Amino acid sequence: MQKLTKNLNRHYNNGNEGDILLKKNYSKYVFLAILLGLIILSLILLKPFIVSLISGIFLAYVLYPVYKIILARVKNKNFAASIMLLLILIVILVPMFFLANCLVKESSSIYQLAIEKLTPVYEKYFSSLKPYLSEITKNVAVYLTSIISGLIVSVPKIIIDTIIVLFVLFFTFRDGKNILSELKNLFPLKKEIQKKISEKAKLTINGVIYGVLLTSIIEGILAIPGFYIFDVFPHVILGLVLGLVAILPGAGPATVWLPVVILKLLKGDIFNAIGLTIYCVIVLNLLIETLLKTKFISKKARVHPILILLGIICGLKFFGLIGAILGPLIFVITALVIDIYIRMHKD
Repeated sequence: MQKLTKNLNRHYNNGNEGDILLKKNYSKYVFLAILLGLIILSLILLKPFIVSLISGIFLAYVLYPVYKIILARVKNKNFAASIMLLLILIVILVPMFFLANCLVKESSSIYQLAIEKLTPVYEKYFSSLKPYLSEITKNVAVYLTSIISGLIVSVPKIIIDTIIVLFVLFFTFRDGKNILSELKNLFPLKKEIQKKISEKAKLTINGVIYGVLLTSIIEGILAIPGFYIFDVFPHVILGLVLGLVAILPGAGPATVWLPVVILKLLKGDIFNAIGLTIYCVIVLNLLIETLLKTKFISKKARVHPILILLGIICGLKFFGLIGAILGPLIFVITALVIDIYIRMHKD
C-alpha cells in the first residue's frame, strides 16, 4: 500500500513538473511573439523616416573623429555635439544657398537663350503645327504645375526629415559608444563573430567613403582639361564644382556637364557639345564613376567589385541617396554571415 502511495505521489509530482515546464515554455513563446510584434510595429512606424535615421547615423560615423577633437577641447559631450551640429549646418546650408542662387541665374539665362534661338526655328519650320504645339504646351504646363505643387507639399516632410537627422546626429555623437555597446549585448552571437561583422562593416563604410572621395577628386581634375579642350569657361571653377557634386551619392558628374552640353547646343556649338558629351560619358561616367570607383571601394573593403557595384545600384534604387552606402554594406554583411554559417557547419 505504501509503495502504491509513493508511486502515485511521484507520478503526481512529475505531472506538476511537466505542467510547470510547459507553462514556462508557453510564457517564453508568448513573450517572443509579443516582442516580434512590437518590433514589426516599430519598424512600420519608422518606415517613412528610416532613410533620415540611417543618414544621421552615417554622418555621425563619418564625422565622429572631428567630434572627438572638439570634445577633447571643450570637455562636455552636449556642448561638443551642439558645436558639431552648428558646423554641419554652416557647411551644408551656405554652399546650398550659393548653388541655388547660381542655378536660378543660369536657368534664367538658359531660358532667354532658348527663346532667342528656338523662336526663329519655330516660325520657319513649325508654324503649321501651332494648334498641336499649343496643346502640347498646355500639357507640359499642367505637368510642371503638378511637379511644383508636389515640391511645395513635400516641404514639411523635408523639414521633418532634417530635424530627425539633426536629432540623430546629436545623440549619436553624444551617446554613440554606449548605444553600440548595448546593441552588441542584445545580439546572441559569439564575441568573435560580432567582431568579424563589426570589422567588415567598418571596412565597407570606410571603403565607400575612400572610393567616393578619391574618384570625386580624380573626376574634378580630369574634367578641367575636358572643359578647356571643348571651349567651356571658366573650366577650372566648373571642374572644382563637378568634383564637389560628384561626392553626393546619386548625383554624379553628369549633374554638372550635362547642363553645359545643353547650353552649347542652344548656342549652336554642335561640335564642342558632341565632343564634350563623348569625353564626359567615356572618361568621367564610365571609366571613373563606374569602373574605377567600384575598384577602389572593393579593394579597400576587401570584397569582389561585382558585390559593390550591385550594392550601389540596388541601394540607390531602394533607399535613395543613402543607398550608395547602405546597399554595399547589406550585401557585404550578408555574404560574411553566409560564409560564417558555412564554416560553422563544416567545423
